[in-house]
Amino acid sequence: MIKLFRFRVLCFLFPVLAALACQSESEKMPEVLRLLPEKTTLGALETEVSVKVECDLKTWTVELSDPSWGEVEIQTVTKKSGGTLVFRMGANTAEESRKNTLILKAGKGEYNKTITQGGLKEFFQPRSLQLSGTAESGISFNPPSSWTAEITQGSEWLVLKTPSGSAGNATLAVVAKDPNEAVGSREGSIRVTIGSYRLDIPVVQGQKDVILSGDTDLAYSFEGREITVRTQYNIDYQVTTSAKWIKYVTTKAPLHEKEETFLLEENEGPEARSGTIRFAPLASSNSHSADVSLTVTVTQGGKDPILNITQPGLYGVGGMDYALGTDGWNQLTRKQEADGTLRFRLLNAVSLSAVTLSGIREEASCKLHALLQSRERTLLEEDYPASLIYTKDGLGWFKVSDQTYFIVQF
Repeated sequence: MIKLFRFRVLCFLFPVLAALACQSESEKMPEVLRLLPEKTTLGALETEVSVKVECDLKTWTVELSDPSWGEVEIQTVTKKSGGTLVFRMGANTAEESRKNTLILKAGKGEYNKTITQGGLKEFFQPRSLQLSGTAESGISFNPPSSWTAEITQGSEWLVLKTPSGSAGNATLAVVAKDPNEAVGSREGSIRVTIGSYRLDIPVVQGQKDVILSGDTDLAYSFEGREITVRTQYNIDYQVTTSAKWIKYVTTKAPLHEKEETFLLEENEGPEARSGTIRFAPLASSNSHSADVSLTVTVTQGGKDPILNITQPGLYGVGGMDYALGTDGWNQLTRKQEADGTLRFRLLNAVSLSAVTLSGIREEASCKLHALLQSRERTLLEEDYPASLIYTKDGLGWFKVSDQTYFIVQF
C-alpha cells in the first residue's frame, strides 16, 4: 500500500512540474529579487552610488522613477544570481534634498529602493553664518574633493580664517573686521568652490546695541525755545541732563506707518449712515497728553430699494410696473455695434422686446430704447435717458428717475 501511494503522488506531481518547466521567464515570479545599494543617502555633491542586484531569473531590468536627474548603468549581469549597477546623478545645488527610486523588474516581480540626495541645507551645517560682533564663527561641511573660499563683492567687511582645505570633514571659519554699528543687520556672503561647483554661504552680522543721532552739536541764540534731538536706537533708553537749565520734556518717537483693515457690512436700509473709528494711546503707554488720539469718520450710503429686485424688466415705483413678461426676459441674442452699442433681443411666451444700450458705464449717463410688442401690436416704445447705478451677477440696474427703473440682464 505504501509503494502504491508513492507512485500515485509522483504521477500527480509530474504534470505540475512539467507545466512549471514550460513557463517563460516573463510568467514566473522570482523567489529572489532585491537591490542592495552601498548607501541610500548621499551628500549634495555625491554623484554616484553602486548597487548590487540579487535575482534568481536570467533576465532583469532596472529603471528610475524620475529619469530627468539620474541614469542607471548596468555593469555586470550574472544569470540566475543578479549583477551590479551604478546609479549616477548630477550634484544637487538646491536647498532641499531630492529622492529617486530604483525599480527592479524580473518576470512578474518588482522591487523598489529609494535613494535620497541631500541639498545644500544638509551639506552646510549650519546653512548660513550668524556673526555677533567680531567673534569668530564657523560652518562645517564634507566636500568630496579639495576646496577654496573667497569673499564675494560687497562683503569686504568679512575675513576668512580658513580660505581652503582638502576633501573630507572641513570647517570654514569667518570673522568680521569690525562691529556693526548701523541700525539693522549687515548681510554678505562667502563663495566656496569645490571642483566645478560654486556654492554661496549667506553671512549675517547682527547690529551692535547703539543709540545714534546726527544732532550731536547744536548751537542757538539766547532765547528760550523748544528743541528736538532725533535718535536712532535698537535698545530702550532713559534721558538725563547735566545742567538744570536743560529740562527734559518728553519723548517724541519717530513716526511709523501701519495699515489697519476694517470690514463694512452692507447697509440694507435706504438711509445713509455714519460711524467713527478712534485711535488712542494704550493705557500703559507713557504719553503725557490725554488728547493724543485720532478719529476717522466713515459714511455709508443707503441701498436703493430697487436693488432688492432681481427680475429683469421696466419698473415704476408706486404701482407702475411694466415688467416685460411674467417669467422675466430670456436672452436670445446679443450683438455689439461698431460704436459700442449693445443690442439685446429678449423673448418670452407673450412678448417680444428689444433693448439698445449705449455708453454703459457705472454712474455714467446712457440711453435706453425699449420696445415691447405683443403679436404685431406695439405696447411700449420709448427712449429713456438713464444712468447705470449698480451691476451684479450679470444684471444692471438703470435709474431713469425716482419713479422709473430698468433692470437688464447682460
